[in-house]
Amino acid sequence: MPENCGSVVHVLLDPADLRTTPAAYRARLAALVRDSMAPWIAWSGSLFPIRTQRASYDALTSAQGGIAPSILCLAKCEMGNVAEPSWLSRFSSGLCVPWLWRRHALLDLLDTLQDPLPTPFYLPFQLALAMDPTAIAQADLDGPVPIRPPTATLRARRDALPHILPIVAASVRRSRALSLPAQPPAISIALCAYNEEERIAWAIASVLAQSDRSWELLIVDDGSDDGTVAAARACTHSEPRVSLLRRSVNEGKAHALNQALAAARGRFFLELDADDWLPPHAIGSMRDAIADSDNGVSLLTFDHFVWRRARSGELLPRGILPASAPLVTRRAARVPIPRLFRTGALRELGGWRTSDASGGRLFEDVAITREVQHGGVVAQHSGVLYHRVIRQSSVSQSHRRAYGPWAQSQFPEM
Repeated sequence: MPENCGSVVHVLLDPADLRTTPAAYRARLAALVRDSMAPWIAWSGSLFPIRTQRASYDALTSAQGGIAPSILCLAKCEMGNVAEPSWLSRFSSGLCVPWLWRRHALLDLLDTLQDPLPTPFYLPFQLALAMDPTAIAQADLDGPVPIRPPTATLRARRDALPHILPIVAASVRRSRALSLPAQPPAISIALCAYNEEERIAWAIASVLAQSDRSWELLIVDDGSDDGTVAAARACTHSEPRVSLLRRSVNEGKAHALNQALAAARGRFFLELDADDWLPPHAIGSMRDAIADSDNGVSLLTFDHFVWRRARSGELLPRGILPASAPLVTRRAARVPIPRLFRTGALRELGGWRTSDASGGRLFEDVAITREVQHGGVVAQHSGVLYHRVIRQSSVSQSHRRAYGPWAQSQFPEM
């Protein structure tokens, strides 16, 4: 064993602060890998097995005999051999992680891969999923693998993987569409954004990852003064099913939704917040529910998964909330999430109201849901088809106390 194990293995640590953007983190790591002379790079952190050069070197040495030159990444599985059929399935289990990399392969990926992530934490998995699966091998470490009680952070990160990695995999492997389908889309997805440069790419990626292709995405930039437009364009170039609509000034979400409604070609209309995302099967499952609905249904809703974005920037899973009927009073409101409207029903109502006390900036979801509920049927379906992220700085969270006065002026008959 060499005295300087770092000459063989260079250990990279997880970001201490996940509030940095994935692009900035990727660039920082690329610089570190570029400066390293070690032929192997090890990742370390709460999901990753070994934190020191010496321990990484010992593990690499024990596996060295079986590493063919074509193997560029070693994955370590906590419970021994994992029999899942694909690396996506193995990584999603949380018990198998991409861990040791050949330096030249890692550097190539860091320099070329630009696909979006919700936080920098998932970068090692993204890099591995972008590789040819035959270039990854499972490290066969000598001796039993120690099993330690998982910490709360470790459990949360493992619980998050099956919800996030399928979109990561679809993003790095997606083939670009060259033309619009002949038929109008079944569902128009409206993504309205104001200063969402750091979050919008992940929401867009979740739409592009849909297994059912009968959708169009209408991105409405509501007068952003940051890099929202550039971030959206970078994700959607050459995708003909995506339209970017721009408003010259910020007027609020109701105005932006009305612009999307005017442009929508789908029979149904789905709201997607820039904070949130769709699982890859969402549009297909929604189309199945639409086919089973009668003409009196104006709004469909489904189960959704709730996440909290911590101050560190990390996404923490909180669990599933079942589909529920709307409930609007002068003191509180509960609106369905997600909201899949019949487009014709929205147009009959004239779209979202912009003449209330907030000018359409607050509680537009409550107002339109109440109107749609009075004019048609709300259908509830099981199955998680939406991921909602709660941030304390979001509009809905920071203006909760304004609901009472708004409802009293909006619904005086209650």
